Amino acid sequence: MDIMAMLSGTSTAITLAKAVKDAEVSLDVATIKAQMAEILSELSDAKLAQAALLEENAQLKAEVARLAAAGDEIGAMVDVGGYKYEPRDGTAIGWPACPACLANEKRVTILVQNGKAEDAKCPRCKSEFSPVVSFVAAGVTRKDEELRRRAEGMERLNRLAAPRVI
Repeated sequence: MDIMAMLSGTSTAITLAKAVKDAEVSLDVATIKAQMAEILSELSDAKLAQAALLEENAQLKAEVARLAAAGDEIGAMVDVGGYKYEPRDGTAIGWPACPACLANEKRVTILVQNGKAEDAKCPRCKSEFSPVVSFVAAGVTRKDEELRRRAEGMERLNRLAAPRVI
């Protein structure tokens, strides 16, 4: 129910109550009981409408609070290459937030890797993005870290393959 239905029901109940109050003594008990039953019905409907409006009001207040908090959180994020990242000591870290969720719902949903190293997918809206840079440390991307580890591995293999002089 909406506000107008609640006001209409309350107004009808008040009108009926005034009619009963102003009625002459000549009304019989059956007429008074019928009018009182109608008043109670209208007041019950108004009470239900009021409860629905209170619930809707609470939901709207919660959504306003969520949007305000999301605005603060989004404002604090670090922008790198068109993606927004959670900050750590002022630099981007991890996977970025989903641009679609940020734009459409003002929700911060962190992307997850989807197959290849630079492919990402949103777990909420299922949007896919590529290429996406992910940071493992300040200024170090996952790709940089992977290349560093490969180079270390090759260096170890080269040391093992080198002839030993005894």
